[in-house]
Amino acid sequence: MFRHDGKTERKALSVPGPIEKSSNPSVSHWETVAWIVFCATSVHLAVLEPYLVIIPGERTKVFSGLLCGLSLVAAAVFAGKQSGRIKPLPVIISGVLAMLVILSGMFSQTPEPSSVRGFAAVTSALGGFWCARLLMYSPARQRYYLWFSVGLLSGTLFLALVGNMTTGMIFPLLDSHWHPVANKVILFSVAPLALLFMKSAGLKAMAICLLILSYIVLLLGGLTSGLESAVFIPVVMLLLAVFVWEVRSTGMRRLGVMLAVLLVMSSALGNHLFHQGSRLEKGHISVAYRVENLFLSWDIATQHPWLGNGLLAPRHEYLRDYEPKYPYIDKRFLDEWTDMLRTSENVVLTCLADLGFPFVILYTGVILTLLFMLLRAVFHPPREYVFHPAALLLPIVGALLHYQVLDGMVHPQLSWFFHILLGLVPRTLPARDGSVINRWSIIMKIVLIVGTFAGGLALGGWLPEGFPLKYIGFEPVYQGF
Repeated sequence: MFRHDGKTERKALSVPGPIEKSSNPSVSHWETVAWIVFCATSVHLAVLEPYLVIIPGERTKVFSGLLCGLSLVAAAVFAGKQSGRIKPLPVIISGVLAMLVILSGMFSQTPEPSSVRGFAAVTSALGGFWCARLLMYSPARQRYYLWFSVGLLSGTLFLALVGNMTTGMIFPLLDSHWHPVANKVILFSVAPLALLFMKSAGLKAMAICLLILSYIVLLLGGLTSGLESAVFIPVVMLLLAVFVWEVRSTGMRRLGVMLAVLLVMSSALGNHLFHQGSRLEKGHISVAYRVENLFLSWDIATQHPWLGNGLLAPRHEYLRDYEPKYPYIDKRFLDEWTDMLRTSENVVLTCLADLGFPFVILYTGVILTLLFMLLRAVFHPPREYVFHPAALLLPIVGALLHYQVLDGMVHPQLSWFFHILLGLVPRTLPARDGSVINRWSIIMKIVLIVGTFAGGLALGGWLPEGFPLKYIGFEPVYQGF
């Protein structure tokens, strides 16, 4: 039994630290091949280049799905024996989820398109998750992925800024719409968040610069397109960060810095809502369509509860006798948008309508279980780490929030990176360090957080439109949806 007699000793034992140095485990040449395939697939999904049309007329990213599947097979064949810690239950659950998607496509009214979409969804989700588990089983490999993610984020931010300067939009050089680019920035933020926990001041400075640029890009997306989620979600992530990072700390200096950042970000959100919030009125089609799909998706799901309608299958037959429930949308617009999108613009509702209740229940259970494991690791982190649990928690929560207005699972370029983060969730329960959390300290910090957030929202309404972009030389022009 150890005695903790000194303040320094208690701090050393209770405060975890990043892995700075570790031995690089020997790997086979074939495992290196699997790693190269994984990295090549990730680069492709980050920029969607090269983009090859495999099935003419099919809008599913089949080529991306094939690359994800190839990476999954390569990792399973060449790296599966190296990890030696894969339990059968996750494999069984993965197989059941994949089978439900396959059966949904087979019994859909449009078997071929739905099966193709299901193929891309399965390979990107399982590929991302299992490549993370099989290829990043060592600290050395996780460190490689950390720096690889720094490169992906840097390249994404650069192309987004170039696109904004040349076209007034952040997405043309990266994807087909604002939402996927914003989601990639949120997912790639795991890299600078992880660097913030490193001991090096230089790495911390790099992380801060990347996070600032990331928020600038998200603000540009929000102020030029009405992409409210890009302005709102980072503030929620910061609120969570202030709580989970400071709840165990008594240092007021770092808390003060984070509250100052929160004040600026919440002011930007308040400014956006005050000056541009009216553009998304309750009758706007983008809002009305998503609200109406609360009812329409449930209606479809109750008619096909076991396997759903099939991914991206037409929904015409459900609209023939369907009357809109939301008073600010008429049937003509609902028919047009449903025919154009064929999704619910919400990952939960889309899975419910297209894949059925069993899939949603099982998949939701998996996500909640992983989040619970991750949250425990945040408050009792491992002694050494490459990706601090908080650095994983924030982008995962941010992405889940974004998927309430975006069908992230049916976009391979998003599903891949999201499930990589899930695959990095620590698999074992961290040992408790015996430290005591002061409840009054938590209460006071919550009061400070809420007060700062509310004050920032109020302050934003008094600041000039476009804050803070106009103060750093950006003149965003609203482009619409």
